[in-house]
Amino acid sequence: MIKFVFECMSNDEPGESVALIFRSFLTGITDNHQAEFNTFKYLGRGETFRTYQGFDRSVSFSFKIAAFSDKEMKALYTKLNHLASQMYPDYSPTTRFMRGNVIKLTIGDYLYRVPGFLESVNITIDDNVAWEIGLNNDMRELPQMVSVQCSFKPIHDILPRRATVND
Repeated sequence: MIKFVFECMSNDEPGESVALIFRSFLTGITDNHQAEFNTFKYLGRGETFRTYQGFDRSVSFSFKIAAFSDKEMKALYTKLNHLASQMYPDYSPTTRFMRGNVIKLTIGDYLYRVPGFLESVNITIDDNVAWEIGLNNDMRELPQMVSVQCSFKPIHDILPRRATVND
């Protein structure tokens, strides 16, 4: 079991955030680093030339979360809905302009409070998962376990550069 923390940063109050902490089972993580090159050809030359343009990084991961009690069920779905809402725009109260949402992501010690934004949040209800049947008035008819797949784009807060042997 690993702890996921999504710190949802406030667009209106710098330094303020809401932490969404999920006790979960990690089922996969992919940290993709990709170089970008511009290609061109010179007249009279058969080979392709390239100039370095930069790089891109994307982190995708999946995790399973489960509710083991009535109280956990309500809290789990509240946090899950808040996480999914990070895909939706935020609007400035003064200008009414649409804004994106920045988060800080923690996955154990692999990523610690890394700023960036979520590209996607996919929620899957697996086959053969038990559902709460809502016998009391406070409960809803919801699955007790869900799988979540996320894609995250880090915004580096340090200057990314090639490592040397002494680093």
